[in-house]
Amino acid sequence: MNSPKGFLLIEALVAVLILSAALAASLGALGQALRLTRCAEAHTRAVHALEDLLFDLETGGRADLLRYGGKGPLEDYQYEIKSVPIEIATSLLPTSFYDLSMRLISNGGRDFLSIESFLKEGWFL
Repeated sequence: MNSPKGFLLIEALVAVLILSAALAASLGALGQALRLTRCAEAHTRAVHALEDLLFDLETGGRADLLRYGGKGPLEDYQYEIKSVPIEIATSLLPTSFYDLSMRLISNGGRDFLSIESFLKEGWFL
């Protein structure tokens, strides 16, 4: 009963149990890291798509959104643009500006990113 072989077997089983627990914990952490990486990649793609949309607004490519606002899909998100015209009378000519409120909304309905901006209509023409 007190043989060294039996003692070595129990030590080996305890070592395997400890290593198994450590491996299971590391795999759980690895899975969480992969989920966070996928989420960050989706956010990055959505922000780049929103930057492209902002560029289109600034250069006149989407004058409809500048004047009227709108909603639409953008990668795995939805964008929402509210546009309020502001008339500013100067000594030269009246100038139209738009107060823009842009939101990037996740499919779960939570805001991911909000941007407030002013754009001048026609500066790109």
